[in-house]
Amino acid sequence: MPLRKKSVSQAPYHSVARSPNLRHTNLAPLRRPRWRPRTMVVLLFSVIYLFWQATRTNRVPLISDEVIPRQPQGIDETLALDDSELPDAPPSLNEELSAAIHDAPSVCKHSLTVILPVIPETLSVLEETLAPFLISSDVLYEVAVICPDPLLLETRRALRSMLSMAPYEHSDVSVYPWYGLVNHHQAVLAAVPRSKTEWTLLLDENGFQKIAESDRAYLLNPRALSFPVGSLGFTDLSSNSSLLPRTVQFQPAAYLIPPFVAQSSLLAGVPPPSHPSLIWSALGEYVAQSRLDMIGGVVIGRTDLNRISRHSREAISDGLSEDQLAKNEVDGYSDTDALPIGAPGVFALAFPHNEDLKNFMSVVCKLQRRGYAMFAFLYGTLDTDSIFSDVLDESGCVVDYIWRSDDISTFSDWLDSLPSVPDVVIGLDHQDFTSATFLLTLERRPYLNTTLIRLPRADLPYSEWMGTLTLQELRHWNVPEITMTVITNDRPQSLQRLLTSIQSTLFYGDRITLRINMEQTSDPETMRLVEELDWDHGDVFVHHRVIHGGLLPAVVESWYPHCNDSYSLLLEDDIELSPLSYAWAKMALLRYRCIPCSWGALYFPSHWREFHDYLSIRLSQHAFPISTTVVPGVRSNKWTKSWKKYFIELVYLRGYVMLYANYEDFVSFSTNHLEVGSHVRD
Repeated sequence: MPLRKKSVSQAPYHSVARSPNLRHTNLAPLRRPRWRPRTMVVLLFSVIYLFWQATRTNRVPLISDEVIPRQPQGIDETLALDDSELPDAPPSLNEELSAAIHDAPSVCKHSLTVILPVIPETLSVLEETLAPFLISSDVLYEVAVICPDPLLLETRRALRSMLSMAPYEHSDVSVYPWYGLVNHHQAVLAAVPRSKTEWTLLLDENGFQKIAESDRAYLLNPRALSFPVGSLGFTDLSSNSSLLPRTVQFQPAAYLIPPFVAQSSLLAGVPPPSHPSLIWSALGEYVAQSRLDMIGGVVIGRTDLNRISRHSREAISDGLSEDQLAKNEVDGYSDTDALPIGAPGVFALAFPHNEDLKNFMSVVCKLQRRGYAMFAFLYGTLDTDSIFSDVLDESGCVVDYIWRSDDISTFSDWLDSLPSVPDVVIGLDHQDFTSATFLLTLERRPYLNTTLIRLPRADLPYSEWMGTLTLQELRHWNVPEITMTVITNDRPQSLQRLLTSIQSTLFYGDRITLRINMEQTSDPETMRLVEELDWDHGDVFVHHRVIHGGLLPAVVESWYPHCNDSYSLLLEDDIELSPLSYAWAKMALLRYRCIPCSWGALYFPSHWREFHDYLSIRLSQHAFPISTTVVPGVRSNKWTKSWKKYFIELVYLRGYVMLYANYEDFVSFSTNHLEVGSHVRD
């Protein structure tokens, strides 16, 4: 049966929809009126809010449904959480700066240049102003003294007098004039491009006067930071800006005034200010515009500086657990044994056996008598008792050493147990399980600035000369790169004697590059000797001229320094070396910096570059004829083919001096056999 559709009248619906105000009198309502949804939601939330307010007024419910009274007014409501559970407040900008500076590494060695302006009012006190920078420093490379051009002669005279009486252990001092700039602050900033280092310390005419010792220590040993750091800073860039007061934390500044230290590249490109007196605020604005935090510089904080610079047990044990710290207290070293700040130097000796330490005792005793602290670790034998022993030499010198034990079983454990971070670690170049960890251990904090010296066991009995070096000289042990340069032609017997003496030389663990320069006329026997040479101390480079040049270009073109730490020992083939010749050269290099001569001499990069420049001008005859006598009454004036003639001219014109070893009976570290050659005839 088919379904029939229900008949529904649509007229009333449509009429109501179209005319909502008209309603049929006989029709009842189709449905009951309803609350609107929006009204219901508002009422519901109102009820919930009123109920929550009433409940909160009397008590705070806990998760466990336990009820506690409401805290009295004036006491912070913590919802019954312990202090340890409260979220930490975000660190302030000052705290973030202090943390960043504390965690930043120190700048590299020889990477700081100091710029000091001299004006007429401060010339008389130049010696006092310059004194804090005439020091032996791993960081300081050069002190650049700048002065107005009319003051140049007097400044040079004052520096010459001052440096003649200064200790030989100090950084290079240079003097540069400035022209046209009336403001010495402008001249300081303009001198930054002369800096050859990554970091620059800018001073005013007063240097470090009225600067705290702690600030001086930081400025001469700064951290590698991307913003300037100094002692004096201002709050903003306006003309009425005030000086920031010193606080316990590092604090940001709109700009700094000298003294302050910054990256040399950061100080370049500062746009000129509208007035010379605004030079430092212009620098601060320039720095701030390159940073998201808009900091123009940072002022040193007193407490934070002490935390950074102190040389304490806390710094050594930073990051160690309580168990590790407790372990480091065993066997003789405790916090109360810590060396005082400013101790003259700490040496750590790590040898496998007692015999190695005995062979090195001549050095130990010399260093010990000069006040250096000596600690020794013998790791070749396990001693379960871990008892300190004494080693005595003939003169009654005593040094404490400790055996490897269950408590101190590794080189790292022993270093961590010392009362202070060592300045120098000395060990053998012999590779074993323990010595293989030397370098890895010293590549972590707090040992990043510790120098590692590795010596061959066979060289220990001949190392007494090392005891004459100062701490700073020993810390520079690994800096020089020495090349042995041999010049030869057609004297194979002489070359064989020289090469044999070189191979018998003690090099004290240094890698030595051997560079052999053969003339175009070298005979087959000479070439065979060079080809069969076996060299275990470094790389070998052989040069063979295709056009005969003679002795002068053979020597002058045999080597050229690639950096300021590059040195060369020039050897003609009629020279024979003593086994201790390298010891003398290394000691003189670390201590005296310059030993110019021609027979088995060590040449320094700055002087050899200078000699190249002088020789180019001299041979071009632009300055004066080649026949001109420069040094009167010198035998070498008759040596027309001698390079030494021109080197003596340079030494004479520059006022340089020569340093020679002086032993009884004319004993020396090299012997010239005066064989037939360019200067010796049959």
